[in-house]
Amino acid sequence: AHRYPAFCEMRSFYVAPERKGQGIGRALYRRVLNFAGVLPIQVDVVEHMQATIEMYERWGFTLDESRGQVTYPWEEWPESSRLAYKGVYMVKPGSGEKR
Repeated sequence: AHRYPAFCEMRSFYVAPERKGQGIGRALYRRVLNFAGVLPIQVDVVEHMQATIEMYERWGFTLDESRGQVTYPWEEWPESSRLAYKGVYMVKPGSGEKR
């Protein structure tokens, strides 16, 4: 995660399939909440990752359509993946009180 003056950006995190269901994702997310404090949290998600979007929605995130789609840096993606993926922004409002 990275903290800016007005929000905290959560970088996507992953849990190995064989480790899912053990509370690892929730523990990582709690660390992000503590890091963000009262700030809103934003994350971008590849739009076809519906299960990931639903997980973030359960955690209180909503799609932020006001920012449009995410444009991923071309040079960081293999040639075969360029133009194949688009992302969406999701945001969780800040708590307004210190944790």
